Amino acid sequence: KKYEKQDIRSLYDRLIIGEIVSQQFFEALEIKQPSLDFLVDMGLDGAFKEFSREIRKRFRLVALSNDCQAWADYRNERLGLGPFFDAYLTSSLLMAKKPYAEAYQNAVGYLGMPALSTSIHFMVDDTEGNLHVIHMMGWHPILFARDGTTSEKYPVVTSFNGLKRHLGEVVA
Repeated sequence: KKYEKQDIRSLYDRLIIGEIVSQQFFEALEIKQPSLDFLVDMGLDGAFKEFSREIRKRFRLVALSNDCQAWADYRNERLGLGPFFDAYLTSSLLMAKKPYAEAYQNAVGYLGMPALSTSIHFMVDDTEGNLHVIHMMGWHPILFARDGTTSEKYPVVTSFNGLKRHLGEVVA
């Protein structure tokens, strides 16, 4: 059976907000023996691991991804990424996706993060649209733009070294 792109996207959207699990996703697409190996076919910026080691001396490093938690866990285990994050949260775990406020509010609750009145919260994302709500919530948004994207609203960094410098300047 041939599926329309919009049908697959609709199923994926349901998957990443936790309405369905991986097995239901693949069954709906009539995929009998799915492999998740496509999830590990990605490159990792060599500077990330050093960035993580350094930045975690001063900050909690949490990833928030619009993804299926089971898929993220599989990828992170296969690529050995677990030790580089304090937590890796996905929209399916939080039952809400970026850029909606509910995703960020659920992440704060899940992590037991301190109130903004007693700490500084940063949000780094490669999509400017994911930063608007977080900015309105009082966080410090940072656009990670390797592709030369600029922003009139938010600070822009283009590398992990640049991000480390920026964070150091803000909390100095």
